[in-house]
Amino acid sequence: MQIIPVAQQRSMPWKNGQGVSWHIAVDPDGAGFEDFAWRVSRAAIMRDAAFSAFADTERWITLIQGEGCALRFGDGGALMLRKPFVPMRFDGARAATCKLSAGPCTVLNVMARRGRAEADVAVVAAPGDLPPEIGDAARDGNLILVRLDATRVLRVRFS
Repeated sequence: MQIIPVAQQRSMPWKNGQGVSWHIAVDPDGAGFEDFAWRVSRAAIMRDAAFSAFADTERWITLIQGEGCALRFGDGGALMLRKPFVPMRFDGARAATCKLSAGPCTVLNVMARRGRAEADVAVVAAPGDLPPEIGDAARDGNLILVRLDATRVLRVRFS
């Protein structure tokens, strides 16, 4: 199992340039925004901003720190992220604007390109061998674990 400490996750601008995320894992290795089969990243949402759109992509967002936010979609729909550690799924192609609830928050993003990957996303008990810092991760092939707190991880299995 490959350990990916939070301190070694490289930062990158969002696809639309309106924020910063930290790369945890992507398939294939080195893939960019347009050619990944799947990806997992952590993002700090520092201000109200548009979310990047990803065509043909299923997306999960999980609040891990802060008071949360609301995603408002161009088609009139909304997704409220208020409770930590609850993965919420949406169509990554939908135009969305994020409105912070009460200051900055941090989220985990999971994306799976339709026709190339499927994701099973769940919050589960943390294994004993994962480093303790929030955001630390481990990868074993298509299995990714990301530390949420002292006892839980976000588990993502891609097929």
